[in-house]
Amino acid sequence: MARVSCAVLGGLLIPCLWTGVLITVFTPQQLPGGFSHALSRWLLSSRSVTARLPARLALLVCHLRAGLVLAAAATLWLVLDLLGFLLIAWSFGLMTGNPHAVLTFLAGRGDGAVLVLLIWTSLAVLLAAVVAYLLRFATAYHDREVLLLRLSGSGLRAPDAEVMLAQLLHGSCQDELVHAFAEWEKWLLDVDYNHSRHPALLLMPPVSAMSWEQAAVMMLDTAALVGAAAPRWAPPNARNLVTVGIRIVQRAAENLGVVPPHTEVSLHGREERGFSETLELIGGSGVKVEQDQQTAWNTFQRARTQYAPHAAALHTCLDAGLPVRSPSAG
Repeated sequence: MARVSCAVLGGLLIPCLWTGVLITVFTPQQLPGGFSHALSRWLLSSRSVTARLPARLALLVCHLRAGLVLAAAATLWLVLDLLGFLLIAWSFGLMTGNPHAVLTFLAGRGDGAVLVLLIWTSLAVLLAAVVAYLLRFATAYHDREVLLLRLSGSGLRAPDAEVMLAQLLHGSCQDELVHAFAEWEKWLLDVDYNHSRHPALLLMPPVSAMSWEQAAVMMLDTAALVGAAAPRWAPPNARNLVTVGIRIVQRAAENLGVVPPHTEVSLHGREERGFSETLELIGGSGVKVEQDQQTAWNTFQRARTQYAPHAAALHTCLDAGLPVRSPSAG
């Protein structure tokens, strides 16, 4: 009876494992609640442990979080694949349960040569799938960070939306602003897609002075300010950018179990600049301000309270243990 149970268990384990591998590596969307996603959330929830470590060790652990998730997932795949085949081999009497017999069987010195060949072929293909996944992960990381490097290289600091507007506008010409909003919307959608497909990517530290959630706030602030101060003058894609950005930032926070406190007003990162000064700056940049200060403020806050608190909470969660690089996102 035990051998029959092991045969059934092994026969179920292998196809279930390979279904998960195919979904992870080859399908366009990672299923929610997977192993990598769960482990990523656990590592973030245990950040209080790293807070008790010496600074250098805590920094090392934080930089290795994504690597730990990837290594654990790859190891789990390989172990479960091998375990499924070994259960089948034992159930057919091709080996006993002691370690020496297992090693002898895997070395091909005994019966079941066809099964041994199938085991090593399966492990080799599985390793190739792991490599393919890692290559896609590296590409996704590069795609996320390359725009951040460019923004940091231009001297911007989150959340310098006013400075960003001044750089993009030449007089009242909207061409560069329209192009930037389109580029940012595409970047945010790519970030959202890659974070859902590669949960460990959220744990990768930024390579520049600006993290992705800080950049998202600066982009959304830029579009929200233009839409609040000059709704008729604003490019049509400004509202689309804010709508998409709100959804993406909130989804990232939800996926990691980050719940920001409710707030009616968001000043995260904008405490040092009054809104009247902001309107003067963006008006001087070429934006044709159409609304009075109170109306523009209310409109801006209706949008900002939907993304800035979530981004600030994400920044605190993801960057716990990392050295301070720039003002907090928000």
